[in-house]
Amino acid sequence: MHPSHLSDEHLLALVEMVDTAVPIYKLRLTGGDPLVRPALHEFVGKVRKLLPKAEIALTTNGLLLSRQVKALKESGLDTMNISLDTTEFGVFEEIARVNAFDDVLEGILAAKKSGFRSLKLNTVLLRHFNGQSLHELVDFATDMRCELRFIELMPIGVASEYFKSEFLSADEALAFLRPYFGDPIPLGLKGTASRYLFQFRGKKTVVGFITTISEPFCGECDRLRIDSRGWLFPCLHDYDGLDLLSLWRTGEREQAVRLIRAAHTEKKTPIREWTSQQMVRIGG
Repeated sequence: MHPSHLSDEHLLALVEMVDTAVPIYKLRLTGGDPLVRPALHEFVGKVRKLLPKAEIALTTNGLLLSRQVKALKESGLDTMNISLDTTEFGVFEEIARVNAFDDVLEGILAAKKSGFRSLKLNTVLLRHFNGQSLHELVDFATDMRCELRFIELMPIGVASEYFKSEFLSADEALAFLRPYFGDPIPLGLKGTASRYLFQFRGKKTVVGFITTISEPFCGECDRLRIDSRGWLFPCLHDYDGLDLLSLWRTGEREQAVRLIRAAHTEKKTPIREWTSQQMVRIGG
């Protein structure tokens, strides 16, 4: 763990402050990849004790998952999202820039065997990388009995450099899939995902579309993010944030709670450009 990253004690103190200000019903560990944090399962266990009624979720790229999944489940992790942008070995290596496709597949299989009540696969829509093979991802998710989430590319951080050439909308993706699977059955919204039921080969699978760009859902968003330095961000568009760690260290807990509540209640459709900071700094 990098020296500037927060200890379990610090993170738990900040989570407790947020829960005091705005009761947490779901806490997601994301990044980057949370699995690089030493003894992540121990932290999950501490969060479970702090938030016994909340859903604890994890988003991971899956590279280190197979070795940790059992301990995470036993520590109280409820649900998991695993990133998988392609089922083609060569394309995977081109996107991830690492030869670890088999490790990710091993992690997905291990997660399935561990019996999580919800397991989703996250796919960022990329026109020239997976835009012509989306049906293969739906097939894979069906075989794995996982829900698939197609996520529109966002022009944040390094993605801003290739956003114009690679952006593929949810509507375009849905149109591409229809010749393969027919018209899906709309299931409505669940969280931020517009969900559809695909039926084929006697099997069924649910596919969700996260329409961050084509149909923004900012008006319904209630998320708050704490980064690895202890800063709170109400939105991915935010450049600044709130230094919660400093307030905690100086004993200004009541002031922090007031500021957290204000940050939550004043959330609105963003009017600024996308931030240039990296997604790994504040999570997805």
